[in-house]
Amino acid sequence: MSNSSTSPVRYPLPYKAVDGCLYMEKANKNGTTTRKLCNFLPYLTNEVEVDDGVEQTRSFRIAGIHESGRLLPEIEVTVKDFEKKNWVLERWGADCVIEPGNSIRENVSCAILKTAGNAEKKNVYRTTGWQLIDGKWEYLLPNDGKHDVRLFGKLRHYEMANHWSDSDLKTVWSMIKDRLIVTKAIIWTLIAFVFLTPLNEFFRQVFYEPKFVLCLIGKTGSRKSTLAALFLSFFGRFSGTDLPLSFSDTLNSILTNINTLKDVLTCIDDFHPGTRATEKRDTNIAQGIDRAFGDRIGKGRLTSDCTPMEARPPQGNAIVTGETVPNVGESGTARTFTLEIKRGDVNLENLSCFQSEAKNGTLMSCLLSYTEWIKVRALKPTATNSSKQTVAVTAEYLRWLHG
Repeated sequence: MSNSSTSPVRYPLPYKAVDGCLYMEKANKNGTTTRKLCNFLPYLTNEVEVDDGVEQTRSFRIAGIHESGRLLPEIEVTVKDFEKKNWVLERWGADCVIEPGNSIRENVSCAILKTAGNAEKKNVYRTTGWQLIDGKWEYLLPNDGKHDVRLFGKLRHYEMANHWSDSDLKTVWSMIKDRLIVTKAIIWTLIAFVFLTPLNEFFRQVFYEPKFVLCLIGKTGSRKSTLAALFLSFFGRFSGTDLPLSFSDTLNSILTNINTLKDVLTCIDDFHPGTRATEKRDTNIAQGIDRAFGDRIGKGRLTSDCTPMEARPPQGNAIVTGETVPNVGESGTARTFTLEIKRGDVNLENLSCFQSEAKNGTLMSCLLSYTEWIKVRALKPTATNSSKQTVAVTAEYLRWLHG
């Protein structure tokens, strides 16, 4: 066996690296013996705390070196899966072998954890919007330059601007006033909805969250989805073909995502029931969406051992697009604010100008300037009372919107 001091991975005793393999020293009456644990050298690179806005969980980023010298890809393993060791075979393949034995797996786990001294600790957020971090309110979106915010699947288009300027803000406001896309009633309603949404956290603190959905209704070709995508572009990069949610998703998937999307605007696209079966399905989804946003309390759930789970209510605001108003009953209709767009109502030339600004990130820049403005003007470090804080934010919001 070659000297373990040449190994790039260091383990404290009783573990050591020998010839690219992990061994354990064991004392006996004749001195010490070494026992092979596995034919690779695993070690921690990061200890990750994941905050999804409701619960905090922990996972490990683990890298390794095979005895052949091949670098094993870095992988992320939850604490729950870490002890099972199935991840070794699943993620690193059959040539990474843990030796047989009752205590071998436990010792491999222990050896990995013993390398934690050199691991970086990271905080990962799988939610958006306002979070109280180290005593300060921060508005989270992916690529915000400060925090590690990770959204997956169709939510990947949410994004924070990397800069903001007063000129971007003036450009957008002048376009809204001078280059109407549709009627003023529709445009100003959508603008108000956009800039209301980042205030959800503070309205929630005093039980005044918006309890409705905004419904854009129009026949095929009326550009309703394109219009919805344009106003979602304050929160990321969207088009009419890559909206974050749709009626082709399951209701449970939608309810999970609208909890993740805190203090941002989302869209559930394309309510257009065709057959009787799809009409029943889409109507059930629409009713579930209306109940969720109308109640803002989330479903009560239990774990397998009957322990109550934290509820996951919607935390942002939503636009629903469709060809007709969903039949959601009397109470559901009361929770729906409907705007109808007729074919030909949208000025395509002005729409194209707005889309160019959205593609350039100008709309995202406006949202960033707005949230930074809220921090400076309304979220004073001395403001400890949530009601006073909310009143301050709301008053400033109204002055800003009408100024």
